[in-house]
Amino acid sequence: MAIVAIMIRIALPGLDDLLARQRSDTAARQLHRVLVMARSAAITHGEMVTLCPSTDARQCGGTWSQGMILFLDGDADRQANEPGQILSYVDMGGSEARISWRAFPNRQYLQFLPVGSTNNQNGNFTLCPRSGDPTNVRQLIVSRTGRVRHARDTDGDGFVENSRGKPASC
Repeated sequence: MAIVAIMIRIALPGLDDLLARQRSDTAARQLHRVLVMARSAAITHGEMVTLCPSTDARQCGGTWSQGMILFLDGDADRQANEPGQILSYVDMGGSEARISWRAFPNRQYLQFLPVGSTNNQNGNFTLCPRSGDPTNVRQLIVSRTGRVRHARDTDGDGFVENSRGKPASC
């Protein structure tokens, strides 16, 4: 029994690290799906689509970590004026990551045009784990063309690099 207890104690820290990495990867994949869905919806519907943080599934507001809405925004006013305009609400409350959006220009929303490109926005979503472990930081890079890619650890140091080749940070 003592041997089993010792083995469990040895394995638990490694299991905690594995679970933390898995949570970071899951949140990044969920956000990636939302971004692809937004771009696809703009192309499919032939009108601008806005993605913004939302706490109530009806209007923009709050933080990206709480949730986000995706809606048709033909008049580009960044408001879902009719209930039928809202295409999706994504509750990110279950995510254990703090999500931030940095873009040029500095706007806390993302818009996709009917051709699939962004509305002159490029930037990145950074997912910071609550634990603060920099090895579990994830980043999604959004180009002006509307394409989304995951930041990668290209130099093998355990940290993903941002679009400038430097470690992504929170």
